[in-house]
Amino acid sequence: MRFAAAIGLGAVLLVILAGIWFMTGVPGSSFSGPLPPLSDREQLIHDNLKRHVAELAGRIGERNVWHPGTLAAAEAYIRKTLEDTGYVVNVQSFPGRGLTVNNLEAVLPGHGAAPGGMEGVFWSDHWSFWQAGYPAIMVTDTAPFRYPHYHVATDTPEQLDYTGLARVTGGLAEVSGALASP
Repeated sequence: MRFAAAIGLGAVLLVILAGIWFMTGVPGSSFSGPLPPLSDREQLIHDNLKRHVAELAGRIGERNVWHPGTLAAAEAYIRKTLEDTGYVVNVQSFPGRGLTVNNLEAVLPGHGAAPGGMEGVFWSDHWSFWQAGYPAIMVTDTAPFRYPHYHVATDTPEQLDYTGLARVTGGLAEVSGALASP
């Protein structure tokens, strides 16, 4: 009887370990060695990301319904940035804590939105858009599992890896462009 219980417990542990590996592992092998320098395009992305983060997290600062002035400043900055890039920005207003707050929408039509069955996929802001019937996507490197500053007070601009962000953003821009092409 003890032998059967030990076999059963071993099988359960094996299934749990396989599940953990499946949820946190990546296919193939991880890259090792030095990365090549950023391309000119990636360097431009790097600099723009740093500028946007400095503006939103630095100059503008905390922005939410308890800080309506900075919330409005962030909205104006993001809206102008999107419009300067050529997007038509739609504003969706709704009440929030006694204020009228706005979601900004810039659409890059395409085909293809992404799997949603990964642990943590519902932890980000896009989930609420799904619930309201809007297509949205989250791209993650599983930050809560790899980045100790995720959503805590130490999550400040100087903690970010702008070189890594530039590489990912450049790749996402290429994928988005390909998906948006007819």
